[in-house]
Amino acid sequence: MIQTIEIPMLPPRALNPNGKAHWAVKRKAAEPMKQVAALQGKQLRPISGPATVTVTFIVAQNRRRDGDNWLASMKPVMDVLVHTGLFTDDDSRHISYAPVRFEVDKHRAPMTVLEISEEQIATT
Repeated sequence: MIQTIEIPMLPPRALNPNGKAHWAVKRKAAEPMKQVAALQGKQLRPISGPATVTVTFIVAQNRRRDGDNWLASMKPVMDVLVHTGLFTDDDSRHISYAPVRFEVDKHRAPMTVLEISEEQIATT
C-alpha cells in the first residue's frame, strides 16, 4: 500500500546542504513545508515497520539538479513525520529512499510529493 503526501512547494534554498545559512534561517525556511507535511502525515496510517520513501520534485523547468542535495533538504520534513507518529524513526532500519525523481510539469509546479510504501515482511 502506498501513502502519499503532496506539499505544494519545493524545499527552500536555505535548506540546501551546500548553503551557508544560519540555523535560525534554515529553521524558519523549513516551517511552511513542515506544517503541511505534519497535517497530511497525521491523516495517514502509521507505519511501524520498514518503509521506502520516493521523493518527487515537480518543477517548472528542465534543468540539471543534484538529487542528493534535494533529498538532504527534506530532512526537516522527515523529522516532523517522525514527530507526528507516521514513522517510528527515520533511521536506516525504518526508512530507505528510492532515487530522487524530478518531473517537469508547469501546471503542477512547484510541488514535492512523498510516496511512502511499507515493506511487506514475508511470513513463512
